[in-house]
Amino acid sequence: VSVAITPKFATSKILIQGHVSTVSNVNHIMVRLYRDSTHIGYGTGSTMSGIISSELDNNNFGNNGNASFGAGGVSYLDSPATSSAITYKFTLYQPGPGSALYINRSPSGYQGASSNLTVMEIAQ
Repeated sequence: VSVAITPKFATSKILIQGHVSTVSNVNHIMVRLYRDSTHIGYGTGSTMSGIISSELDNNNFGNNGNASFGAGGVSYLDSPATSSAITYKFTLYQPGPGSALYINRSPSGYQGASSNLTVMEIAQ
């Protein structure tokens, strides 16, 4: 899930709002927010830092009792300090290898749901 914007002024702030739907075959996943290749909007002190974490419901996706399905709202105010084009995107993060991670999964898939991402320039 990504969106591009070209701010008119380098002093502008960008309001990022969205709704993220995730599903995984593990019980610990994190949704991360990126500006281009820079991870933004997260807490410090942990490798599991992100903008939101997934809610858990132990839905046995992939025959795994520790699966997670979650949805969360995001509202973040960024100060990119540029008037060049930038891209904001949500990614999923899970610290262990071999996981099935999905974002914006098709309604025909297990636990299908949609996500959205909206950005707005606030000129200063």
